Amino acid sequence: MIKFKTESGNEEVRLIGHEGYINYTLLNESNTLIWTASADNTIKKWDCVNGGCVDTLRGHRDRVN
Repeated sequence: MIKFKTESGNEEVRLIGHEGYINYTLLNESNTLIWTASADNTIKKWDCVNGGCVDTLRGHRDRVN
């Protein structure tokens, strides 16, 4: 799970879905999407507004850094 505050600082968005530690995060320029790389061998793309998972990339043989 990743928890972060929005630009206003008032709301928290939680990204729940990985089954392993998150090793890396990347936020796009418009602060609307975040990618997470995990020890569960997946990369997930998230909507920063509602915290929902948009896509999951599977197929890695080992953790993703």
